[in-house]
Amino acid sequence: VQKLENASAVTKDVHLLMDALPGLVQMARYGNVRQTDADAVRRLIGHFIPRIALGLPAACMQLDDDPAGELFRKIWETNRSVSLLGEDALTGYWLQAPLQIAVAAAAHPLLQGGAARILFDRGLLEEEEAGRRFALALSTGNEPLYSARWIEGFLYGSGLLLIHYPPLWRLLDRWVTGLSEEAFHHVLPLLRRAFSEFS
Repeated sequence: VQKLENASAVTKDVHLLMDALPGLVQMARYGNVRQTDADAVRRLIGHFIPRIALGLPAACMQLDDDPAGELFRKIWETNRSVSLLGEDALTGYWLQAPLQIAVAAAAHPLLQGGAARILFDRGLLEEEEAGRRFALALSTGNEPLYSARWIEGFLYGSGLLLIHYPPLWRLLDRWVTGLSEEAFHHVLPLLRRAFSEFS
C-alpha cells in the first residue's frame, strides 16, 4: 500500500488513478481473498480521490469524440465508486471536478452534459438551473452536434428525467422540431444513442 501511495503521489495521469479506483473501493468495502487491510486501502483511496478531482478538469479540455467517450465512461464509474464509499469528505473533493467541468467552455460537450447530470443527481443543480443549462445547450447559437453531444451526456442512462421533469422534455421537443432536415439527420444517430439505454 505504501508503494502504491508513493506511485500515486508522482503520477500525473488521472486516467490511471480513475482506472484503479473502482477495484480499490470494492476491496475496501468487501475485502478480498488475500485479506488485505481495508483501512490501509481506504487511506490509499483518500489520496486518489483528491488527485483525481484536481487533475480531471484539465483532462476534459480540447478532446475529440473518441477520447471524450472513453473519459465519460471513467467519470461515471468514478462517480459510482465515490457513491459506494459514502464518505462526505471524499464526496466533497470529488464533486469539485464536475462543478468545474460543467461550466468549462473548452470541455467536450458530452463531458459538460454528464457533469451537469452528476450535479443534478447529487442535488447540487436545482431543477430550474438544470432547465436553464439545458436550454442554453440547445440554443440556436450552438452547432446541432454540440447540442446533441450535451444531451447525450446529460440524459445518460435515464429517461425518467424527461418523464418527471416536463420542462426538460418540452425544451428537447422544441429543439428537435426546430432543426433543419439536414441538421436533424446529422444529430439523429447521437440522439438514438442517448435514448438507447432507456428502459
